[in-house]
Order: sequence, then C-alpha cells, then structure tokens
Amino acid sequence: MKAHSSRTDAFRSASHGKLGEVDGETVTIARLPAPRQTLTAPRIEPMVDLIAMTMGCDDRLIRASAASGAKAIVLEAFGRGNVTPAVANAATEICRAGIPLIVTSRCGDGRVLPAYGGPGGGKVLFDAGAIFAGDLSGRKARILAAALTGADAGPEEMRRTFARIGDRQTIALP
Repeated sequence: MKAHSSRTDAFRSASHGKLGEVDGETVTIARLPAPRQTLTAPRIEPMVDLIAMTMGCDDRLIRASAASGAKAIVLEAFGRGNVTPAVANAATEICRAGIPLIVTSRCGDGRVLPAYGGPGGGKVLFDAGAIFAGDLSGRKARILAAALTGADAGPEEMRRTFARIGDRQTIALP
C-alpha cells in the first residue's frame, strides 16, 4: 500500500513484511505472494460508503448512509472491530434491514476479529450479521464490496469472499 505521498520508497507491505530484496546481483525472496484472486463483476456499485469511527462518534453518519440508499457500508472500526454503543445499535438495525455491513480496522496493521463483547464490541456486530474483512483496509474492503455488490452477490457469498481474501493467510488450528 502507498504509505507516503511523495517518497521514492512510498510503498510498504504492512504487517506481512517485504517480499524480498535486491542485494547487488542477488535477489532474495522472503515470501511468495498469495495466489491471485479474481472476481467477475459486470459493474462496480458506486453506492458503497466508507465510514471511519472516531472518538465519541454517534450513529448519525451510519444511519444517514443507510437512509440515503447505500448498497453496502464499510465501517472502519476501532482496533479488532469495536464501535461505540450508538453505532453498534444502528449497525444491528442496518444488518437486519439487509444492507451488507463490512467491518475493517482503522489500524494500519492487523485484522479484525469479533473478540470483544459488551455494548460496542465487535461480537455484537458479528452476531448481528456484519461481515469481518480480515486484514483488508477500509479502502480495499470498499473496492471489494463495490465489485461484489455490482455482481449481485448475496450476503453469504460476500461473507465467503471476504473470508477468502481478507483472511487468506490465516490457518485455523483444531
């Protein structure tokens, strides 16, 4: 991802580290890229909103997004996927209304996980039907949501696709 607006070393690989390096005439590969993921979308849906959580924010923006016709909402949550209690209540209503709600983190590194309960915990969003986007940034999740919505993907297909792409390097142990 682009991390600086003008430097020649403007791009970085966040929490996954570098792919490799060139040292003289030697190229060292540190890790292989993930397999290519493709998606056929006949159109890109522009009505996908991206809303970032801020300290003490209320539910105005997320409710306005839903009321104005958003086809999906990407919510950049705190840390692992937490929001304020007011946003959690609105998000629950939005999920129940059938609008896909995708949760990402405002943090630059790490992935979202419905680990915390309580009135604004990510578990509340997950239980309401929100889709957790793994380690995708809000901007990347918005692009994927716009493509999936443009392809008329249903909620379960969206959930599977976000799990496959956003958590592509996660290995579940028994």
